[in-house]
Amino acid sequence: MQIRHIQYFLTLAEELHFRRAAEKLFIAQPALTRQIKDLEEELGTVLFSRDKRKVSLTESGKFLQKEGYQLLQKVESIKSSIAEMGTTLSGVVNIGCIGSAMVDIVPNLISEIEDQFPKVKTNIVETTSQNLLNQLHDGQIDVIIGRPHKEMPFINSETIFTDSTVLVKASNSKWDIKKGASISDLNHVPFILYPRSAGTYFRDQIIQACSHRGFYPQIKHESLNAFSILKLVEKDIGISILPKSIAQGYKLLEVDYLELDELDISLDMVVSYRSDIENELPKTIAQILSKQAKD
Repeated sequence: MQIRHIQYFLTLAEELHFRRAAEKLFIAQPALTRQIKDLEEELGTVLFSRDKRKVSLTESGKFLQKEGYQLLQKVESIKSSIAEMGTTLSGVVNIGCIGSAMVDIVPNLISEIEDQFPKVKTNIVETTSQNLLNQLHDGQIDVIIGRPHKEMPFINSETIFTDSTVLVKASNSKWDIKKGASISDLNHVPFILYPRSAGTYFRDQIIQACSHRGFYPQIKHESLNAFSILKLVEKDIGISILPKSIAQGYKLLEVDYLELDELDISLDMVVSYRSDIENELPKTIAQILSKQAKD
């Protein structure tokens, strides 16, 4: 028995006229007749007495009319309570993220939280994926947005975004690197990269791509900060390879972003939170991020 069936029944019980009830429900009269018949068959009883002149409620129908009103009131009460829970969700949530998540993902998330849950206060911690995972495990952070990590007990993780990579060079670079260049063209060109402490996957993928072309990249400078890397590249101190989402966040610098087919490194972004702590905020934030990713 569905709520729709109860709504149809109660409307007919009020009107005691199939045509008028169907018009009130904005459905065809045969459809209403069929729905009432299905309800009667499911309940195993006749709800309406029908003849050529009138429609009236049976004793079973009168009982269902009374209970049906109470049922719909209960449904509306549940809906109202759930909606109120959403708007009154409050507290402080500590969100950890890597730098590339600050370009779009985190700002969009904070905007959504303020719209839906105005009583929630957010603290943002930006650091490396490994630091984020350690702080999540220790309870210093409630939810993290970073790179994939090994499976850990009581930690839920879901992919919300997949990034690509770009090569970054100064707009007036002394190194003649053009769109469509080969990785081999990067031999003898200084690299400016994230240090290993920022995470090994991305760095190792870059080194592996170069080694497959017969050379090891000359890593001249390292920095945890994407803006610092880009400023060094802008001064033509070297080139860098960064997530595309970061590059899109710094469009005013005098640098060029080149997509190289041979540097097709996919970088997943995940949201993770602990499932063994009774706190609805991290799970709610993960659900918001998941919905934004699908939209």
